[in-house]
Amino acid sequence: LIHQTSNTQMELKKAFLCCVLLAVKHAVAPSVYFSGLDIKNMKGKYKEIEERHAKQNVNDIFFRELKKSNYQVNSNIIVLSTSRHYFNYRHTSNLLTAYKYLKHVGDNMDRNILLMVPFDQACNCRNIVEGTIFNEYEKPPSEDLKKKKMKENLYSHLNIDYKNDNIRDEQIRRVIRHRYDALTPAKYRLYTNGNREKNLFIYMTGHGGVSFFKIQDFNIVSSAEFSLYIQELLIKNIYKYIFVIIDTCQGYSFYDKVLDF
Repeated sequence: LIHQTSNTQMELKKAFLCCVLLAVKHAVAPSVYFSGLDIKNMKGKYKEIEERHAKQNVNDIFFRELKKSNYQVNSNIIVLSTSRHYFNYRHTSNLLTAYKYLKHVGDNMDRNILLMVPFDQACNCRNIVEGTIFNEYEKPPSEDLKKKKMKENLYSHLNIDYKNDNIRDEQIRRVIRHRYDALTPAKYRLYTNGNREKNLFIYMTGHGGVSFFKIQDFNIVSSAEFSLYIQELLIKNIYKYIFVIIDTCQGYSFYDKVLDF
């Protein structure tokens, strides 16, 4: 009887140990720890998490690991064009040039960049090299374009967050002011922690005039209105610094009201 009791206790201990190991494995599985805080390592770990886990959990796991390491992604970026139609090809080219540059500078990643492209010139029937956008003019050769070695195609490896009719005056107001609709998915929002350790960079290109910015040829955002957006962000104490580039005709006049605050 004593021998049977001893065997039973041993089996219970083994079963308990197995349960503990399974629980630990389950708890640790979602974690990918950082060996350092350098930028290359950080981007590499994000890709590692992306490969191992379900798509909807990648951002949550990644930022949880950043928090453990007391690391903060220092900048949020909004890059947008507001021009429709194929003849505004240069605006999309300017936009994607800025996007490519910003994406590879510092600790910026797609997670903290909102890219807003209002018109798809790359797939328009008037684009003789379909699926491409270039920022330098080159006369097309007479031979097969696909065999010709072309300059860098900007329309590759993009993560477009807003496009076409999603880029309208109301949507731009929501994005800049961080007043998202309740149904807006997390991937279409900017991550903020409310402690003024982050910076915001805004690049806007399109058509404009004296103290206004055109949106899809239907609406405008005035300098006075945009000033209210910036004031709201400053009052909410979300960002440490906010840097805005307006790449339009008469763009300098857009800062008149903003600088009054």
